[in-house]
Amino acid sequence: MTKTTNYQLNQWAKSDRIRMEDFNADNAKVDAALKGQAEALAAETAAREASDTALSERITEVQNKSSLTVIKELHVDVRTENFSFSVADVNWGAYEYVFVECDCPQNANYHLVGNSTYYIQSFAIQNSENPHPRVTLPVGKMPNRLVVKGLTYDQLQTMMYKNCWLEVGSTIRLLGI
Repeated sequence: MTKTTNYQLNQWAKSDRIRMEDFNADNAKVDAALKGQAEALAAETAAREASDTALSERITEVQNKSSLTVIKELHVDVRTENFSFSVADVNWGAYEYVFVECDCPQNANYHLVGNSTYYIQSFAIQNSENPHPRVTLPVGKMPNRLVVKGLTYDQLQTMMYKNCWLEVGSTIRLLGI
């Protein structure tokens, strides 16, 4: 009599004697294998459900915290191509993310300046369909995190918009979450 490769179940030839013990042994192997599969599936299901629950709780936590706070709101009172404003008073450690939102009528660049040394970093703000294009700053409640090479959030002093015609009444907002 030969055996199957994976579970060593009996495979009879015409000349083999068929015995009840062989059937019972095969049934016990199949039963054990099915039980092992069911237990593994149950463990995987429990792990996925626990992960789904944790993810749902995190999503709820983020949604509860997700109302944006206006950190600063600046209004342009003269038509200008360049506009700068201080961010030295922003408590960067209070926010996971800070969004810089501008009513720019065209594409614009903004620059970051810190501690009397210019660390110029341009970020193109594409204004296609969105009337309030945003730049996202991932602060992570860590004011000592680098914004750009050589400049941390807590060193950031000024933000500037350059080469962007801001009309009278345009608004620049810093929003935090």
